[in-house]
Amino acid sequence: MKRMGLIAASFILLIGVTGCSLFPTGENYSWGEKEAEVTVGEDGATGKLNEKLVVNATIEEPKNIAWKQYNVAQVDYTDEQLETIANSLKQKNRIKNKTKMEDYFECEYSDGSGFTYNTQYGGFGISYTTKQSDKIEYSYMIEEKSGGKLLSEDDIKEMFPKDKLDGLSLDTAISNVKDICKKMNINIGDTPYMCIVMDYENANNVIEKDSTKGADKNGNVSKWSKSDDVYYMIFQQSVDDIAISIDSKSANFYAIPQTAVTAIVGRQGVVSVRTHYLSDKKSSENVTVIDSQKALNILATDTMYAAIGDMVLTNLSLEYVVYKDLKTKEDYIKPMWVYTFERTTTTEKNGETYTRTSKQTNFIDAVTGQVLGG
Repeated sequence: MKRMGLIAASFILLIGVTGCSLFPTGENYSWGEKEAEVTVGEDGATGKLNEKLVVNATIEEPKNIAWKQYNVAQVDYTDEQLETIANSLKQKNRIKNKTKMEDYFECEYSDGSGFTYNTQYGGFGISYTTKQSDKIEYSYMIEEKSGGKLLSEDDIKEMFPKDKLDGLSLDTAISNVKDICKKMNINIGDTPYMCIVMDYENANNVIEKDSTKGADKNGNVSKWSKSDDVYYMIFQQSVDDIAISIDSKSANFYAIPQTAVTAIVGRQGVVSVRTHYLSDKKSSENVTVIDSQKALNILATDTMYAAIGDMVLTNLSLEYVVYKDLKTKEDYIKPMWVYTFERTTTTEKNGETYTRTSKQTNFIDAVTGQVLGG
């Protein structure tokens, strides 16, 4: 996971809080005048924002950054640009077939790999894939059965506990991904946001428990061999060498799209690289951002979580975020404070105790201080 550095100095926040909200039962609950005490140091932030919100969080606040707000537009490649990308990706292969339609371009290579660019029906997708990516649906292994969301980090680590693959260093795998991304005009960070070492032994253990995890695109189930081992990596895109958040959200009047770049690399090379958002800068302006102390102040006075119950703030990070204004149809990349609250619930059934942790991520506009609702 990324860690852009913790705040060196320590401070204590004493914030006067007034507010009123509702319990889940509907009765009024008033905080009244409270002091939120949060201590921030090298190990993060601890304390509480109010009686409902505890803080045990990492704080990621990049220093000495000239923050900007960019007016951007989704990439719209010309035929000439697509031809250039297609030719750069063929490597030692020959181009076997091309498909060109309005808002769609596909190039197949002689080794079974291919390049696809698809903006049909208002969507967006750009990818480089190989025959190996058709053989195994690697994402099935680590996604929930419905919705396509990733399983929790703890669940994934339990399934795939290894830290490296024999015969393939992570540095080499990352270098191979960056080479493909450069040819596709995708800017990513130097290290993956998340890296999962998928090896055949642990994969087959997962398939034995749930055969659907070993299914390909056609539903055929097969066991893995050592040649199927991969690094499954999620990268953040970047602007001016600063990472763009991979968190997403949608509401009535705005959307924060998913911008992650997913890359899979095995011992034979890159298996696939794909993303569903890519933008071009139109203009920019310098902006001043609020600091972490101000962001914590805002969270202390915000009442949107009071009705949910006790929660813990576990992360607060200043990042670039893609913001789509659905009213004006304009897209922006702007600095925002991205924060995560967690809530742990425990239930008992048939003498067994079950613990479940749910996470909620939201955003504070780091220029205006507005908490994004919806």
